[in-house]
Formats: sequence, structure tokens, C-alpha cells
Amino acid sequence: TAGIIAASGNNSIGICGVAFGAKILLLKCGDNSGNDVAFGYEGIIMAADMGAKVVNNSWGGSNRSPVGQDIVDYATAKNCVVVAASGNSSSFDNLYPASYNHVLSVGAVAESGHFTNFSNYNAHVDVSAPGNNVLSTIPNAAYMTMTGTSMASPNADGAIDLIRQNFTDLTPAQTVERLRATSDQLNVDLVIHPGTTEQMA
Repeated sequence: TAGIIAASGNNSIGICGVAFGAKILLLKCGDNSGNDVAFGYEGIIMAADMGAKVVNNSWGGSNRSPVGQDIVDYATAKNCVVVAASGNSSSFDNLYPASYNHVLSVGAVAESGHFTNFSNYNAHVDVSAPGNNVLSTIPNAAYMTMTGTSMASPNADGAIDLIRQNFTDLTPAQTVERLRATSDQLNVDLVIHPGTTEQMA
């Protein structure tokens, strides 16, 4: 995700991040297996305390808690935009932290500009970004194509980075709204979920 956000550009090597040149603060929030983000919320607090202007969260779970909302509110009050992936279950289900108030929840679009067939599309999703076959950096100076809202989230995070660099007086809420207001409208798709019919734009 760091490569998607800020991989070095204009160097004729590999890829270029959305906000290349941005400073990256790397925090380890998971266990050593790489399968469990056990300390994700602690990571949000630490990023805000260390002065991060935006924090990407390419993770989430179905459990909502007042503590999680409090942590998001704390980071927002410290001038940090919280960005999170909406989830990959192709459902209207909420994923957290993406579905908390004051979080920029990011769905995924494919190369066609249409919503992907895996992205969650609940009422909390604010914007969508490329999340299908996204090329990024991996360890040992290599590159890999990856798919998921975990790739869409850092793409949107990079756009937030650019806004914050160029409009330094905006609050987190104003920054998010500027991104939303200047985004292209998605092509209208009809999404059929068991028991419901939801129309999205």
C-alpha cells in the first residue's frame, strides 16, 4: 500500500505512487504471521499522535464498537484524515473502521470505471478508486499486481495526500468533501444482492 501511495516517480524505475514525494510513516500493527491486524486502532492513534495528516487502513472487521468510533474521532480532532477499505464481500455489509463516522470509506472500481464485482457498496462508501489489477511494490525491489479494496484505499489516500499538500488550511472534513465533490460520478450499475436490489451511481 505504501508503494501505491508514494512510490518514487520521475526516476524511470518501476511505478509512480499517486502522491510520490509524500512522507510515509510506517507502523507495524499486525502479528508476525501477516494475517491479523491486531493493533490497527492503536496504529491510528499513534499515527495521529505523530502528526500524520492521513492514515490508510487496508483492513477491517465486522465488529462495531464505541471505542473504535472514539479513536476515529480522536484522530480527526488531531487533524488526521482516516481512510479505510470498504471490504471485498460484494455486499451491503458494513466493515469497520470504514463505516465509522468521519472515515473516508473507499470502494473499488475496475479498469472500465465500473464498480468491481467484489467491492462492498454500503451507504458509508464515499468514493471509489482503482482496486482491480493494481501494480505496486513488494519487498526485494520487486512489483506485483494486486486486487481488492485494500488497493483502492491507498489510491484514495494518495489523492487525500495531494489535497492536504496543496490546501493546507482545510480540516479533515473539508479535505474529504473536496475529494468527494471533485470526483467523477460512477457509471450507474444495477447491483443485485440476495433479497435486495440496490441502485448505485
